[in-house]
Amino acid sequence: MGFESQVAIVSGARWEKGSEEMGVGRKGRERRFGVGSCSFLILKFLRLVARVPYLGTVSHKIQRLLKKQANIDVVFKRSHTIQNTIKATGKPPSSHKPEPSGAVYHIPCNCGQAYIGETSRLFKTRIKEHQSSVSKDDSKSALSDHIRDNPSHSIQWERVTTLATNLKDLKIRKLQEAINIKRLQPSINRDQGYYIPLAYHQLIKDPKDPKDPNQP
Repeated sequence: MGFESQVAIVSGARWEKGSEEMGVGRKGRERRFGVGSCSFLILKFLRLVARVPYLGTVSHKIQRLLKKQANIDVVFKRSHTIQNTIKATGKPPSSHKPEPSGAVYHIPCNCGQAYIGETSRLFKTRIKEHQSSVSKDDSKSALSDHIRDNPSHSIQWERVTTLATNLKDLKIRKLQEAINIKRLQPSINRDQGYYIPLAYHQLIKDPKDPKDPNQP
């Protein structure tokens, strides 16, 4: 049995006779040919490399076979098959979404007031810090001050939301925080965040352009 036939059996591919082509590259003569979905690049006087779709354990068998019988190095490539959905382990990809970071967030109180903040770190981590501050009754969070002054109030942690995420730039994140503070007027905040010129305040509160006749 020829080498190509063995590769075809292991990979489930078939030999394509019409897939050969010759060309001259900068490093010397090149030769390309295919075995099913596998592609090969031969550089004269250099090593031969095969790009093979990764299909789990069978790909490693092909890798060992090519190296042992033909001294061919194998580079795996992503396979456009069901393997992209059901991985080689047999387990479906995780549906878990990554935790947001670089966020501007909104924390409400049951009294109707709220707090708006920002963080460069994981959103979940920053919220836990606020919860810890309220629990310890320290002054690290404006929320803690609010509960100390209003002991009958309760922070609605289950209703915490993000107003923006994935803002890596500090200035952009601070500006987003200030815009939302101006727009939503959270009374728990200790300050108004970044300074925004008075000329922009009306636009922030009502983003509709009063000069645009098409606006309802």
